[in-house]
Amino acid sequence: MLTGSEAGAGNSIVNAFENSSEANHLLAGLSLEQKMNQVFQFSFNHNADPGGLAFWSNAVKNGLSLAQFALEIALGAQDDDIVILQNI
Repeated sequence: MLTGSEAGAGNSIVNAFENSSEANHLLAGLSLEQKMNQVFQFSFNHNADPGGLAFWSNAVKNGLSLAQFALEIALGAQDDDIVILQNI
């Protein structure tokens, strides 16, 4: 997780997107888990694995914003997922 000024800058960027009309349009009418899988699809071209989805869903239900979730999964990307992010 980001800390200090890095966290503030990262959260400002992702929170601005989460509150944008584009995000609202893309995610309108979806359940939390569907929104989270959509973030995985946009980021990595696949859905979240069930265990990861349960972990992050719980985190969001306990106060982590969807925007912070998106930032955290990007920062924690591994293997093929990090390659995909590096080539966006």
